[in-house]
Amino acid sequence: MGLKNTIIDITDRSPPLASLKYLKGQVLYKLGIKSHESGATLARADLTQNVKYIEDVVGDYFEYGNLAPDDLVGKHVLEIGPGDTLGVAMLLLAKGAASVTCVDRFKPSVNPDKNRQVCDALIRNLSSEQQARVAGLMDCFIHNKSSTDGRMIAAYGTAIEQLHHDGKKRYFDLVVSRAVLEHVYDLPEAWNEMVKVLKPDGRMLHKVDFRSHKFFNKVHPLYFLTFEEWAWRTMTSPDPTLNRQRSNVYRSLLDRTFRDYRIYYTSLLEHSELVPHPMEMKIGVHYQEGDLAAVGAIRPRLAKQFRDLSDLDLLASGIFIDCRLPVNPSGQ
Repeated sequence: MGLKNTIIDITDRSPPLASLKYLKGQVLYKLGIKSHESGATLARADLTQNVKYIEDVVGDYFEYGNLAPDDLVGKHVLEIGPGDTLGVAMLLLAKGAASVTCVDRFKPSVNPDKNRQVCDALIRNLSSEQQARVAGLMDCFIHNKSSTDGRMIAAYGTAIEQLHHDGKKRYFDLVVSRAVLEHVYDLPEAWNEMVKVLKPDGRMLHKVDFRSHKFFNKVHPLYFLTFEEWAWRTMTSPDPTLNRQRSNVYRSLLDRTFRDYRIYYTSLLEHSELVPHPMEMKIGVHYQEGDLAAVGAIRPRLAKQFRDLSDLDLLASGIFIDCRLPVNPSGQ
């Protein structure tokens, strides 16, 4: 390990030094010296990795969302947080969606050359019929922009909370997101707005990542939950970061707003992703006594809002949600 990596490792293992590191990053962001990296899918250097990620995202929607091949045909889809590529929207349209609206609070840098490479690779894996569906939209996917016919809408600079105010009430058949909801500023408000724009028979599919995103993960996978909310907000503002909501909050939102839903567990603590995603966690199969011991060791130090959560709510570091049939269009 080189000197630089050694220093980084020492910093990341020290809570005070790691806190200063994150505060420094926020100051640089506020001064405009550092840009945020939200949704930077194409920052991955390897083209194959980029393409696989996009295909896996859509594949998860079909597999864990229990979508049949024809379920997208003629449907209007809303994707929350597409980031710097519209590759997911491209595949959804290729598979028959009538329109895809992409909404993102941030305006990431556009790299047309990389977008073109990704799109070319994605389209090679499509059938001729699917290729024909998106043939006239390639310029939109390459430059992250809307089409003139309304089939592809790219609304960068629009927060989830603004959806209802844009006049799209009860318009969408399907709302999807991948690794986005853990970053929204106000999860209940964002959730209500998504429910408001769903049709009465609409569905939502969300994959949510509860992991620390490298915040103090070398200290303990749950150390980032030891900060009281005011301290966490101070340390991690203004750059978009984790709202730290756990699975219990999502269950509460689901119970209130949907008549039917399924929750799959995608990961535990900082372990590798669980494949296939189980709906029930079993000790000795999905987690071990050592994992429970790690939760028990950190529990006394957790912030008040997390201290009394169940072991499973603390162990679960990712979920996939398939919910359908909203109780009412207001989400209340």
